[in-house]
Amino acid sequence: MQKDKKLDDLRSHIKLSLLYEMDKPLNRILDISKLIMEKW
Repeated sequence: MQKDKKLDDLRSHIKLSLLYEMDKPLNRILDISKLIMEKW
């Protein structure tokens, strides 16, 4: 039982990390486009 719980925790942690990693480039793109908008 305990082992399954740990696996689940790990899975959700990995999912969160992946989401965070995927989110970062998106945020950077948004930042860059915001900068471009301000420069125009």
